[in-house]
Amino acid sequence: GQVCMAVSQRGEIWSWGRNQACGVLGLGPDIPSCAKKDGQAVPLPTPVLCLRHKLRVAQVTTSGLTTICLSHLGAVLSWGCGIDGVHGHGHRLDHPSPKVIAGLVGVPIVQVAMGPRHALILGREGEVISWGHARGAWEAQ
Repeated sequence: GQVCMAVSQRGEIWSWGRNQACGVLGLGPDIPSCAKKDGQAVPLPTPVLCLRHKLRVAQVTTSGLTTICLSHLGAVLSWGCGIDGVHGHGHRLDHPSPKVIAGLVGVPIVQVAMGPRHALILGREGEVISWGHARGAWEAQ
């Protein structure tokens, strides 16, 4: 996609790229003035301030429309477009700021990944949890 995410050594998320109205960058009201309109770019890495000093992030993944992160304590949060329920909050409304995925609270998670319109979570025991629209995702190539 046209979105980049990075995790610093201190566990902070930095995002940049094309801003979407659904909030894939996770910047919420802290979006730079250069990208206030839908589709405008945030040209430089910008900290996701709403998570700073609240949790330490271990991993982040994005489809370009939705973003999911895993904290060092195992919490899974998501934000962005709700198309196909890919953010995992049980509905299709957009979330411009990070929100804990309630259905994964207490589940030991070790890795998060995203496809174009689906999410994949790897549990500590090797189980895979997925949701969203995965048409064609499982076909052998």
